[in-house]
Amino acid sequence: MGKTLKDGLQHLKVLIGGGVTWYFGRKNLKEAQWFCLAGSACALEPGFIGFYSELFQAQESFVRGIAVHELAHKIHFTQLCPTPNDRYCYAEPTGLQGWSWHFLTKNAWAEHEYWAEAVAIYVYETEYMSGPGRGDLFQAQRNFIKGVLEKP
Repeated sequence: MGKTLKDGLQHLKVLIGGGVTWYFGRKNLKEAQWFCLAGSACALEPGFIGFYSELFQAQESFVRGIAVHELAHKIHFTQLCPTPNDRYCYAEPTGLQGWSWHFLTKNAWAEHEYWAEAVAIYVYETEYMSGPGRGDLFQAQRNFIKGVLEKP
């Protein structure tokens, strides 16, 4: 593995507060919160991300984007919450401006989802949910996300 990739993966591990256990299929998500039962993926606390089999029927770019979206929830839980890894942290502010008035995607219905969608857009640009139903990030949002993701 190249040094840059290895360093990047190590930094991601720090951002998400250690490792993540990935679960595939609904039957493996016995402790899923109610809000995890409706979507195609869910960041479970602490340290779990679940993907449902329906997700893998989607385009590859969507699957990659959802993986980044769920990792963004983990970054929120570990980097942006007053109490890191608090399972109720999704209700805490992320610090990203605009969520209540600036449209990104239909999935950005609450501040924690807005954050996750914004990070996926930041990482994948137009490859993530492109089209007329998607807004774009403004520069202050890009700067904030960059500051969180590149935090030493």
